[in-house]
Amino acid sequence: MNLNKANKATILLAIIYLVGIIGLNGSWQAVFRLLTPFNLLLTAAVLLFFHEDKRNSLGTFGLLCMLLGYSVEVLGVKTGFPFGNYQYLTTLGIKLFDTPLMIGVNWLILTYACGMIAHRFPVPNWQKALVAAALMLFMDVVIEPFAIEHLLWAWEGNVIPIQNYVAWYGISFCLLLLFYRLVPQSENPLALPIYILLFLFFVFNNALISS
Repeated sequence: MNLNKANKATILLAIIYLVGIIGLNGSWQAVFRLLTPFNLLLTAAVLLFFHEDKRNSLGTFGLLCMLLGYSVEVLGVKTGFPFGNYQYLTTLGIKLFDTPLMIGVNWLILTYACGMIAHRFPVPNWQKALVAAALMLFMDVVIEPFAIEHLLWAWEGNVIPIQNYVAWYGISFCLLLLFYRLVPQSENPLALPIYILLFLFFVFNNALISS
């Protein structure tokens, strides 16, 4: 894959995320919230475009990851298990069974990016999954304040339960085991940059929220 193209894509996404930070904390906040699903789709498309080994197994994993991620969120919304009691609000767009369809795309982006980052470690797949799930947990910690502030979802009593983080890690670990089984060793020069950009996007937004 042409690294020059990857660098250009990284710069483009960085500009988009920077504009998003400014927009979400300015007078056009409501408009920028509406753009959230489109940003998720764009990020997923760019990320997967740079996957170097495009076998059918990548598509199989993508569909399974989105379906499983979405299904566990439906279970969570309807029963409070495994994450705790919460409900989705309006920012993530169209909902089915009170759960936005875009949440499956979110699971795919994070699982794939974290899985590719840990793919480079010369250890067994289950150990890679442990590391990658930790990366996903770090991301969830910074996502939560942003999500609450910008109406992605709301927790009962405005308290994020510890079980949310435990469940997030466990489910991430299972999805990553599936990832390492279906997706062969490959390269993606955008996996780490996108993870960093997303992490910084949420950190800076959270800093502006609390200021």
